[in-house]
Amino acid sequence: MTGVQTNKTASSEPCERMGGDEQERTHAGRPASSEPCEGQHGDEPTSPQSGRTASPNPPTRRAQRVPADRTRLKLAILLVCAAAILTVAVLAPLIRPCDPYAQDLGNALLPPSSEHLAGTDRYGRDLFSRIIMGAQPSVFSTLALVALIAATGIFVGVLCGWRGSKLDTVLMRTSDVFLAFPGLVFALAIAGVLGGGMLNAVIALAAISWPKYARIARGLTLAQKSEPYMDAARLAGCTTAQLIFVHILPNVAGPLLVTAMLDIGTMMMELSGLSFLGLGAKPPVAEWGSMMAENRNLLQTSPWTVIAPGIAIFVTVMVFNLLGDTLRDWMDPAHRKNAVWREGRVTERENTVPTGESGNPRSEDGTPSLANGVWKHPNQ
Repeated sequence: MTGVQTNKTASSEPCERMGGDEQERTHAGRPASSEPCEGQHGDEPTSPQSGRTASPNPPTRRAQRVPADRTRLKLAILLVCAAAILTVAVLAPLIRPCDPYAQDLGNALLPPSSEHLAGTDRYGRDLFSRIIMGAQPSVFSTLALVALIAATGIFVGVLCGWRGSKLDTVLMRTSDVFLAFPGLVFALAIAGVLGGGMLNAVIALAAISWPKYARIARGLTLAQKSEPYMDAARLAGCTTAQLIFVHILPNVAGPLLVTAMLDIGTMMMELSGLSFLGLGAKPPVAEWGSMMAENRNLLQTSPWTVIAPGIAIFVTVMVFNLLGDTLRDWMDPAHRKNAVWREGRVTERENTVPTGESGNPRSEDGTPSLANGVWKHPNQ
């Protein structure tokens, strides 16, 4: 350390005399001092531990802006929106401003106003009241349909994955037959055979939608059945019912729940499509797809009669689709691992690190160090 300080002092003296003595040296015929100034390449100080050249550069400060994680906030907002839609559907008979089935031909086809927020249809019925009442068959039928296909598919999939053998072969080949046909076309054929009505539309869509859940549940069951904790549960004396309901179903519920949430919007669109084609709800039942079909010939002259129920379908489908996407992101293990150090807000960290001549962070022995969570090679 003494040698290092001596070299540094010797190299810095000419720089201190450069301003005053340089002219005297020139007149005396002596050349200016060739000793390097501090910070120039020459006899630079070295580290006695590693033998490397010590860095004369000052420490650098690096700021890192961590992006905020707003998944929880988005999930909370979308849950509130979904709860609001369900509340409107439940309380529809109490919060509707007018009778949705009362006809008044004197007020037919009125545009939206303060008295009729969504206008009136060809029979003078208040469209806003009909949209509120239409939330009951549209939303509740969709939820019942998703619950039915999810329960059926999970039962078949877990049974096939757990038992295997010929039962697995027969049920999976049956699901292949259902998947071989275009979904909506097959549903139209079944609904046409069963006849119109919301119940028949639900049955027709349920008949073609369960194989997806069966395949997902079967694959997850096969993966969980071979885990070591299942062998430990068997050795602990668990029965088959306990193995399925206590160990299998809780571990396969996550992906299936996300799939069901994403299917709510799809099933609502398909139910509305069947009603639009006359195979779902029948007039004068206030159902969004049926309302659009009933007024479709007024699209050019009275567009609000079709746009109002269309907006209701659009908003509801968008809310449940975004809720399913956000729920999938929130349940993703990689996202939850990253959220441990990202506390949902923008933070700024500053690290003071020693740098070498290349400006890269280095440790005392000259090797690259970790700064701001990123390894950098000395040649970068």
